[in-house]
Amino acid sequence: MLPSEVDYAPTIPMEGRGGMASLITHEQLKKLVGEGQVVVGGDPNSVEGIKYDFRLGNRFLKASLERPVDFRELLGVDRAKAKIEPGEVVFVMSEERLNLPMDMFVVLSHKRKISHDGIAVMGGLCVDPGYDGYLLVGLHNFSSSPFPIEPGRKLIAGLFYRLAESESGAFPPPVSKITDFPEELVKLIKSYQPVNLTSIAEQMSSLRSELTLLQREISDDKKWRQDFKDDLEGLLAALKEEKENRQDQYKDIETKLSGIEKDQIARSSARGVWGTIGLILLGAGISGIIAFLIRYGPQIYKWLAT
Repeated sequence: MLPSEVDYAPTIPMEGRGGMASLITHEQLKKLVGEGQVVVGGDPNSVEGIKYDFRLGNRFLKASLERPVDFRELLGVDRAKAKIEPGEVVFVMSEERLNLPMDMFVVLSHKRKISHDGIAVMGGLCVDPGYDGYLLVGLHNFSSSPFPIEPGRKLIAGLFYRLAESESGAFPPPVSKITDFPEELVKLIKSYQPVNLTSIAEQMSSLRSELTLLQREISDDKKWRQDFKDDLEGLLAALKEEKENRQDQYKDIETKLSGIEKDQIARSSARGVWGTIGLILLGAGISGIIAFLIRYGPQIYKWLAT
């Protein structure tokens, strides 16, 4: 068996000898609603069992609109804004107005259906005796889908209790009377920034993608660094090998040059010796000829003259 929609309402004993508060039953509640004395603008058909289902009114307060608006005045694009976005809080007013006598109070309980739609009801759950005004309720969308604002939809359930005669009238009536959205709430909603769960999920997904890309870039950077290091080490090894080869070639060239120089020096020395010997011999020959002419020249001259 499914739990009742008033499971969250406190249990208060019926009227008895102890003078405790009594719960107003189905027929009594329908009569009060029909007479319009306790619930102004109410519908007797909204009485279900021992509770009255308050309906969502036409006026609501939404951050993007910045001011209280009436659903009936919205047209076109603005009417499409009459919804509660994921993560957003919108304040609404009930269609009915309460006018409680000093011997009656109301305990509010969440509707199971609206909770199943991902909407959490915010606000006080007890209406004091003597209260006169509408119900002001905050609706928080904790789901991932927009929730349409539909006037006339069941909003919150109310259990009506009547105080014992000994308990009624012993306290002053409530000072506050809600007939419109309070000015401080209107100022607050202007600076309100809804937390969009869908947007957060998208940002988280984007962040995960960026982190994955960053990890990939870091991995690629490490690979690039390792490849560069390997290439650099290979280049340095090749340069070292080239240096050693060139040193060997330079040594061979030096050896060959040294041999060539020694050979050239030896040849130059031999030519110098033979040149010197040639000059000596030439000088000796000339000297011998000169000495021969000096000694035998007159005889040869005479011989030629005769």
